[in-house]
Amino acid sequence: MTKYPPKQALTNRNAQADLVVGRPSSSAYGPGPGSESSESDKILQYLRLVWSAQVRWWKVTIPIGIVLASGLGLVLWYAIKPEYVASSVLRIKSRAPRLVYQKEDSSQFVSTQLNLFGTRAVVAPALSGLYKKFPEIAKNEDPFRWVQTNLRVNLVSKSELVRVQFTDTNPLAAKDVVQAVVNSYMTYHRDYGKRYERAMVELLQEEKDRREVTLQELRKNVQKLGRSVAAIHGTDSVQDPLDPMQSIQDLLVRTEVDIEVAKARKHALNQHLNANPVEVSEADLKTYYQTQTGYQDLQKLKKEIAERLSQWEAAFVDPTNSDRYQEMKKQAAEIDEKIANHQAEFKKSGREAILSQLNGNRSQLLRDVEEEILQKEAIRDYLDKKVVRQRGVRGDANADQLELEFAKNELQRHEAVYEQISSRIVTLRTEQFAPARVELVDEAILPTRAVASPWASIGVGCFGALMVPLGFVVLYEFFVQRVTDSARVQEHQVEVLGEIAVLPKYLPTPSQKENAGNPPTLFEESVDHLCNNLRLSPQLSDAQVISVVSAISGEGKTHVSTQLALSLARSSKEPVLLMETDFRSPDISRMLGVETDWGLLDVFHGNCTVNDAIVASVDRNLDVLTSGLQPRDLHALLQKQSIDELMIELRKRYRYIVIDTPPILAAGESLLFTCRSDVALICVRCGYSRMAQMSQVRRRIQKVFHNPIGVVVNGVPKRQYVAAYGQYEYVNA
Repeated sequence: MTKYPPKQALTNRNAQADLVVGRPSSSAYGPGPGSESSESDKILQYLRLVWSAQVRWWKVTIPIGIVLASGLGLVLWYAIKPEYVASSVLRIKSRAPRLVYQKEDSSQFVSTQLNLFGTRAVVAPALSGLYKKFPEIAKNEDPFRWVQTNLRVNLVSKSELVRVQFTDTNPLAAKDVVQAVVNSYMTYHRDYGKRYERAMVELLQEEKDRREVTLQELRKNVQKLGRSVAAIHGTDSVQDPLDPMQSIQDLLVRTEVDIEVAKARKHALNQHLNANPVEVSEADLKTYYQTQTGYQDLQKLKKEIAERLSQWEAAFVDPTNSDRYQEMKKQAAEIDEKIANHQAEFKKSGREAILSQLNGNRSQLLRDVEEEILQKEAIRDYLDKKVVRQRGVRGDANADQLELEFAKNELQRHEAVYEQISSRIVTLRTEQFAPARVELVDEAILPTRAVASPWASIGVGCFGALMVPLGFVVLYEFFVQRVTDSARVQEHQVEVLGEIAVLPKYLPTPSQKENAGNPPTLFEESVDHLCNNLRLSPQLSDAQVISVVSAISGEGKTHVSTQLALSLARSSKEPVLLMETDFRSPDISRMLGVETDWGLLDVFHGNCTVNDAIVASVDRNLDVLTSGLQPRDLHALLQKQSIDELMIELRKRYRYIVIDTPPILAAGESLLFTCRSDVALICVRCGYSRMAQMSQVRRRIQKVFHNPIGVVVNGVPKRQYVAAYGQYEYVNA
């Protein structure tokens, strides 16, 4: 047998910390330590975290999610009711149709009509006819506010059509309420027009009757003066009315008619305002609030911050780690709180402000009419004075004839005023038969399809309930920090020696492998890559003893050490020993199909020699030294001197010695063999091992071991492994 002299310390052994050799390089996993990970790597890591959490916990998350989703679905089914929208369409003409004459209309007529739908004058009569049919309406705390909240009145595009909509969970109630409101509005509009015109006609009729009495007196006076002048001067001496006075008389007539019409309008307006007190709706409050300077400034600032947050979220995958982003989120929350506080304060003072404004608008309407009356009366007084001055210009000559002429002029003026008032009365009565300014285009129909179906909410709620358990386990896995790929390991300043594909459930024995003649599996090929890395690396070419360690049980340490020993034996063509030191849970005998009565502990116990314990030629150039018996007190058997003597003897006989050690965190004897090796390979299992445990193992080894330490990530899913390195299969396999 060829003897191999004991290897001295590796070159620059004390200067070694962690190392990376051969394949895979750091670029295969992403940027190395000290450089920033790309955005795609981070996204991939998060997706793997979610997937690994679901794969690990699906037996818990899916049943809990189904229970939560079912419970929430039932709650939402009974809590959320579908909403139906019934609508009716009206036509409100911007110009009133006239039969006799066209009158200039107010530009605010349509907007005023839209606001009328939400007033108590319209809503209250509509509700009075619905209480009997729908008793649940009366049970509302404030039925009027309920109608205001669910009623929507909007113009259809830029036309004269107005759509009135009402939303409720009861489709029949939605239809009847919207139709009742429309009917109440049309009744109010029709009655208001009639009341206004009736008041105008009544006042003008009173003025007409008063002037008719005045005309009779004036006619008697003219007749009396005419007989007097005829008796004195004869019938030929009576002159025609003065031409200079005719234009003044005509202007006086028009002015007096305008005064009377304005007074009639004032009277009708007073009646309307007294019959309809001012009310403030929620829509008025909202519209008025949105015009406040403070609200507009807050909304502008909120919009700016929202745009900045959107830019941050578009630029970074996880902007929550930025202090600036968190500060802007805090500012946005403060602005929302300010807006809410501002609205709460405005509800107290805003209603009074709107009432004051509306009352001021009403008062302004009355003041405008009163000012018009005062202007007309001033013109009338001026014209009366001008008539008096005209009389003075004529002098005292023929005073009786002049007095007759003025009496005739005054009679003509009163007759003209009387005729125009009569004409205006006839016009107003005629306009009562003009086409209506508001027409019903479409009546409300029973809605058959809900606009707010509960199924959408139930679907979203059930999906959220299903995701809650997954969210908790993802959060748990995030804090646990399991190994998902090599990049995660490198983020903790730990270098990776290699990646090994998904672990097999069992390893075929060497004899089975030879008889089968099948090509190597992906697991075996990935271990072969690791073997080549160890043999070809300049730093590790002289390494003889390789210990394979792990933090806890179940990380694939025994699979890796066994397959690595097989690969070294086949590739190097030199003697290789697989040494099992996992005395508590030995598994190599089962994996390789080895049967022996002696083992390593029997050697330490003195029951046999090393030659008796070693199972030779398990595979070409591969010997195996199993753990042996399982005593209760390992530390009493494992003496430092005995281990050193054993390792010196084995180093002389084998080119490579692969030590399968027990988990370091659970078994203290693991370090007894690890510290006597040339290279320590820390096995971490993808989706199973924890980063904190890996770092803890690394620190423990570094306290007693100064040789190179590498990390092997095993159990990598096949898709993940193939995506990183590709797959090169045997053509004739």
